[in-house]
Amino acid sequence: MNKKGIFMPMLLLFTLILYAWAYQALVFGESTNYRREVGKNQYKLYDTYNQADKAIIYLDNAARLAAYDSLKELGENGGYVNEQISECSKAGYNLWYNAGEECWPDIQDNFKTAFKKNFNKYLANYNIRLHNDYDNPGLKDYYDYLTDINKDGITINGKSRSKYIFGTESYSDGRSEFLIKYEVDPSFNVKIDIGLSDYNEIKLAITDAIRLCNNAECFDRNVRKGNYSWRIFDKDDYVLFEVNTGKKIFNEDLVIKFAVKKK
Repeated sequence: MNKKGIFMPMLLLFTLILYAWAYQALVFGESTNYRREVGKNQYKLYDTYNQADKAIIYLDNAARLAAYDSLKELGENGGYVNEQISECSKAGYNLWYNAGEECWPDIQDNFKTAFKKNFNKYLANYNIRLHNDYDNPGLKDYYDYLTDINKDGITINGKSRSKYIFGTESYSDGRSEFLIKYEVDPSFNVKIDIGLSDYNEIKLAITDAIRLCNNAECFDRNVRKGNYSWRIFDKDDYVLFEVNTGKKIFNEDLVIKFAVKKK
């Protein structure tokens, strides 16, 4: 039996198989890596766009929540912001009248102050910084606010002073490195359906009683209660008011609290 005659064709076949494998590894192997890199970059690019979309949605929701938080904060403080220190702050409530002297809050300005503070808190809590230099909320103003307040609600237009850049890391196509930037404008526009007119209406409701009364019982008889639900009670030298507006913020009653110092 001619083993040499059998071996030579087998060696040739094996050599052909080896060359075929080497050719595939050389040519198609690079292509596979290339496709793998492209796939990774497509995912990174999609993830970048997704992060940007999430940031924009977050901004809109944060602005809306900040507006409602501000309404609740003003209600709890009789139209003042938590951090405001005033001679009108007595008995745990802010005075609207101090022994006959009016202590009326600037409701619209106070709402704007509260909104800016509460909105900055939401920005600071987000896991992606919405501005490239957003390190210290409150130290810089990143937005110009245009606020329209009327009896039907409040519209807040927050115009950003800078854009946020997503996707600043390097990408590779398997052959070269390149940089992709995706800029978004983090401006927002939100409207809520609760305004600030309740404060003026409540003020008008107690105007006549202010001249007549010096205790809760008298106020309870003489206040023009309208559609509001009133809780009026005495505390030391003050008459305290808790007025339920009948409006809801996330299923919680919007209550306006304030006090009047007895004469």
